[in-house]
Order: sequence, then structure tokens, then C-alpha cells
Amino acid sequence: MAAQTRLIRLTWENNVSFKAETKLDDGDWILLLEMDENNHLASVWNNEITGVVTKFLDLKMAEIGNDMKA
Repeated sequence: MAAQTRLIRLTWENNVSFKAETKLDDGDWILLLEMDENNHLASVWNNEITGVVTKFLDLKMAEIGNDMKA
């Protein structure tokens, strides 16, 4: 199998928004999560936002590991 590159882009502006995106090789960017600051970002940061990004990374690492062990 040819080498692959998984890019993850995190974009944020304090008091404005947070966005997480990913793409594989030369594919299009895929939006994982986008959250505007509406006085609720702090209350959902630890569970919802970091949870989504962490879960995505865990799944991708498992996929990569399974592919490399095959």
C-alpha cells in the first residue's frame, strides 16, 4: 500500500469560534466540528468538543494500526 497522509486542521479565534477539519492525501477538507462562541463554548469544551476530536484521533490511530499490522 502506498504511503498516506492524514491532515487535521484546528482553527480557532478566541471569543469567536473553533473548527476541526480533516483530509486524507489530496482529498477535500471534511468538517468534523464547528462551534461558534455563544457563551456556551466553555460549558461544552471538555466533554463535547474535546471528546469529538479525541474520539476521531483514537479511531484513526486504530485504523492505521490495523492497516500496518495486516
